[in-house]
Amino acid sequence: SSWLYGATHGLTNNGIYYNLYSAATTTVPSFNLLKLGTLTGAESITFDFRVLNYSGTYPGTQVPPTGNWGSVQVQVSTDCGATFATIGTIDNTTHTVTSQAFTNKGYSLAAYAGQNVIIKILGTWVAGDYYVDMDNFNIASCFAPTAVTSSNVTQTGATIAWTAPSNGIP
Repeated sequence: SSWLYGATHGLTNNGIYYNLYSAATTTVPSFNLLKLGTLTGAESITFDFRVLNYSGTYPGTQVPPTGNWGSVQVQVSTDCGATFATIGTIDNTTHTVTSQAFTNKGYSLAAYAGQNVIIKILGTWVAGDYYVDMDNFNIASCFAPTAVTSSNVTQTGATIAWTAPSNGIP
């Protein structure tokens, strides 16, 4: 029982997914991302996430589970995977989307400046039968601004405005 990669489980096409249900709880579904070299302290991890009730014709018209369905934790290890600390938890209190839409999640890695890390994604079942879908993992230290505009352009200056990124360390 491992995470799978397939069509219809990604934001625009393929993504990784896991079907969590009562019979799948004998092994806790987790996967490690690549080991990262020395962090500067400016990095963040971002990814697209959704959770939808199980269906044989996925995603069909499925909606997210309600109530305490379980959780997905983002964890970090600084000792080559011997132990992990949770830096973020996605559950029914932090993921309240009521449609099939993906939500972009982001977590700072600033606390791990100067260290080598391994990032792990850990799923835990509590109730129901649902898919956890994840896509577009990104570990970066600089995220592009949006809505960039310029005005009052002259030969010696200009006024530039933008919307700061919602993820990362601006």
